[in-house]
Amino acid sequence: MIGLLVLFTYFFMRNLLPINITRFKKEWKRWSLAAVVIVTASGLGVSKVYSAATAPSLYCMTAHTPSAKPNMQPSEPPSALQTAKDYFAQGDYDYDRGHCTQAIADYTQAIRLNPNFAEAYNNRGYTYMQANDYANALPDLNHAIQLRAHYVNALMNRGDLYNYYQIDRKKAVSDYDQVIALGAAHGTSVCGHRILAVNQGWNLGTFVDIFAHLFTLQDGC
Repeated sequence: MIGLLVLFTYFFMRNLLPINITRFKKEWKRWSLAAVVIVTASGLGVSKVYSAATAPSLYCMTAHTPSAKPNMQPSEPPSALQTAKDYFAQGDYDYDRGHCTQAIADYTQAIRLNPNFAEAYNNRGYTYMQANDYANALPDLNHAIQLRAHYVNALMNRGDLYNYYQIDRKKAVSDYDQVIALGAAHGTSVCGHRILAVNQGWNLGTFVDIFAHLFTLQDGC
């Protein structure tokens, strides 16, 4: 109800206030119905984002398939463990099976064999995050970004760490802004995460900004 009131008031002030009362009487029902539809759909989306952001991770408990990209195939173990890439692939495979401890060991071996392996630092850092080991996650993500300044996945992961776990939302906004500046916002949830960080968590301002973003159909954040 609060979201409906805010959205309707926003539209009224922006579009209906300057017009005469006759036009208002003709249009208010149409726009009220539109507001109800938009708020209902937006509420479902916000609820999904909130649940995903606050639910405990199950990735270190159960097997799962990759979800980072549509139609992404499950990872496969390498035929042999010899190179850094072999151990990296093994780490992805163990992570997808829910074996985070073993995945971290695999990524660690990949890093030993190739100390400049940015993807291994990122994946190990992300796995630490899923295992709720944020103290070890942050140095890995920092190192991945040091090795590759425009590493979008690492920037997103570090932004989420600052946003949800080791709370420093100014740094979270900075990382999200870099992702947006790199043109990587399309098809990701970075705009929603950034709105939450700017508003210092979940509050009325967060919902208002999300509704406004969806209502105005902005391309950026």
